[in-house]
Amino acid sequence: MERVREVNVSMSAVETAREFCRAWFEKLDLDEVIAFLAEDITFVGTGEDEFVRGKPGMTAREAGYF
Repeated sequence: MERVREVNVSMSAVETAREFCRAWFEKLDLDEVIAFLAEDITFVGTGEDEFVRGKPGMTAREAGYF
């Protein structure tokens, strides 16, 4: 999961959101999803123990879903 991908910085906010959702929900491409995230991401879910900090934590958390 160490593949580095450069996100297209010329996309609009709407295009970015669409591409992120497409990567997550249609393509199920974890590497592409992670490329959209900031290094210091903080994720807070809706359930118990759904809290993660940083890309490595997010990658590990989501790997089971992809």
